Amino acid sequence: HASIKSPHEQSRSVRFSHLENELTTMARWAKHQLEQGIRSIGCIVPQLNQLRPSIERIFAHFPPDQVNISSGRPLTEYPIIHTA
Repeated sequence: HASIKSPHEQSRSVRFSHLENELTTMARWAKHQLEQGIRSIGCIVPQLNQLRPSIERIFAHFPPDQVNISSGRPLTEYPIIHTA
């Protein structure tokens, strides 16, 4: 389930049968907004820590300066922690 809104349109709700489809549609929408000249876009993802690998994969085709996934990773996910 997603709510998609741009500055020039009303909010609308879209349902997806698969999470992967929802995340891909979110990325396409965000890319379209950037192409239209919108400089700042926020996508809120519940359970971001669990979905981070999928989100990073889907947004991998974006230029690095256009993506900021803001959520800290648990320390246990860093290899250096396991060697300490």
